[in-house]
Amino acid sequence: MKRTKWNDQDLVAQQETEVHRHKSFVDVQNTCPLCNSQLTIRIESYLENYTLREEATCPKCQVLARVKDHKMH
Repeated sequence: MKRTKWNDQDLVAQQETEVHRHKSFVDVQNTCPLCNSQLTIRIESYLENYTLREEATCPKCQVLARVKDHKMH
């Protein structure tokens, strides 16, 4: 297999792809899977066990879309 050098156009294209993927990920995480509305995200801190709880709810259809606990390091 022949190796080629990356040129500036390749790097720009790769960065644009990564930016597009990141924006798509953020959109999916912040919109309701049922009605496509913007989710309301609430964060609670539990300092006794170093945990953050993230709750995402839809204000339009009143669905609890996501609950995640995140450990603080």
